[in-house]
Amino acid sequence: MIPKVSVIIPCYNAAEYLDRSIQSIRKQSLSQWEMILIDDSSSDATSKLCREYTYQDMRIRYLRHSINQGPSAARNTGIQHAKAPYITLLDAEDEYLPSYLKKSLNILSHQPNINMVQCHMIMFKYDIEKRLTEKIQLPMQTNMPPHLHLDNMHLVGTCTFRKTCWQAVGGYETKMRFGEDWHFFLCLLEKGLLNYAVIPEYLFYHHRINPNSLSESVDLKRQKKSAKMIYHTHKSLYQKNLSKIFLPHLFRLLRQPSRHPRQLICHPIRLAIRYHPRFLYHNFFFWGTYILHSLHHHLRVFLRRHLLLSQRRVRSSQERNLH
Repeated sequence: MIPKVSVIIPCYNAAEYLDRSIQSIRKQSLSQWEMILIDDSSSDATSKLCREYTYQDMRIRYLRHSINQGPSAARNTGIQHAKAPYITLLDAEDEYLPSYLKKSLNILSHQPNINMVQCHMIMFKYDIEKRLTEKIQLPMQTNMPPHLHLDNMHLVGTCTFRKTCWQAVGGYETKMRFGEDWHFFLCLLEKGLLNYAVIPEYLFYHHRINPNSLSESVDLKRQKKSAKMIYHTHKSLYQKNLSKIFLPHLFRLLRQPSRHPRQLICHPIRLAIRYHPRFLYHNFFFWGTYILHSLHHHLRVFLRRHLLLSQRRVRSSQERNLH
C-alpha cells in the first residue's frame, strides 16, 4: 500500500511519553499513512520502544542517528526517507486527534494552491505541582501581509505540508536548534510558497514537558544565535518591512510581562534595528521599552515571591495552632 502521508516523529530520550504520539497516529481515521521515527541518539529506552512498534505495525519505520544532531537534522532525515507526497510533523510528546490527517489531506488534495495545513491547538503545561491548559486559535486570515510573520510567526511547526515545499527551500536549517520552524516558514515566504489553510478545530494537543523536550531545553545563547541566523538569512525582508513592524513589536513585548527581559534582545527585529543605518533613533525607543519591561518583570517576580512567603507563614502558623 502506497502511503498518502508520511508522519515524521523526531525523538530524543522520549521513552516516557513517545507512546502517546505514536498511538495518536495509529488511531487516525485515515489508515493510508506511514510513520518514520527518528531517534536522535537517545540514551534511554527510546530505541527499544521504537523497534517494538516496527514489529507491531508494518507502516512504522525506525531510523537512528549515531550522534545527536538536533531536531532540524532529525526532521530532514525523516523527510528524505518519506515515500508520500505529503508530510506531517509531530513532536514525540504531542498528539493529534483521530480526524486530523483525513481533514488536512482532504484540503491539500482538493486545493492545489494550498501548500500547508494547520489547526487550532490545546497546550498542556506541566510543572512540579499542576497541569495548566491553554487553547490557542491560529488566525484564520491566511493571506497575511509578509511583515506580520517577521515579528511573530503565527504558525506552529507541527503541521502538514507538501514535500515539494521542503525540497524547494532545501529542508530545515540544521545549524539551528531553536526557531527552526520560523526560519523554514520565512524561507517559504520568500519563495512565495507560504500558502496555508487552517482547520477551525482543536485537533492538536501540545504537551510542554520541561525535563527532556527538545523545544524546552533552550538557553539564551541559542536564542541569540538563532535570531542572528534568521536575520542575516532574511535580511532583505526585515530591512524592507522594518518601519511596519517596529512599533507593533514593542507593543507586543509590553503585553508579555511574564517573559524574561533578556529574551527581548534575542529577536531578529532587534538586529534589524541595530544594523539599519536609518533607524538608529529606534534604539532609544527599544532600550526605553526594555528598561520598562525589565522593571515590570522584576516587580512581578518580587511580589509573587512575597505573596508565596506570606502564604507559607500563614499556613505554618495555622499548623502550629492545630498542634
